[in-house]
Amino acid sequence: MTDYVQLAREILCETDDGAELAPSDWVIAELAIEGFLTESEEEPFLKLHRNVTQPGGYTPPRFWGIEHLTCNVVGILSWKGTRVSHIDPKEWECLLPGWEIRTKAAAEALAATCRKVELNGINPSERSVAAESAHRFFKNCSE
Repeated sequence: MTDYVQLAREILCETDDGAELAPSDWVIAELAIEGFLTESEEEPFLKLHRNVTQPGGYTPPRFWGIEHLTCNVVGILSWKGTRVSHIDPKEWECLLPGWEIRTKAAAEALAATCRKVELNGINPSERSVAAESAHRFFKNCSE
């Protein structure tokens, strides 16, 4: 019999107590730790364990399917592994209709800004992305 609690502990140990995990991965690890993993969740959980324990470590899923953009459970958005922004995960699933559309649109805008920064020969970071966003804002205000 598979010891899912032990495997979940290994996942947490390898991911800074789960802080590096994507929100969806955090949920499945938490279910395993609490002993609430259902039969249909066993294979996705084992896939997560293989992902975390592979050589080179955990590879997070793309945020909203956007290449190079990832998000961890505490809301840190990274572009190619470098922190570029932060969102409050508590606000993602608020009761306001259309939250998915708004967060996906915001993620796509962030990715577009990161690509633009890269085209200027600069590595995207929180500072360079914020500077590009401010530049665009003031440019639009002056037109």
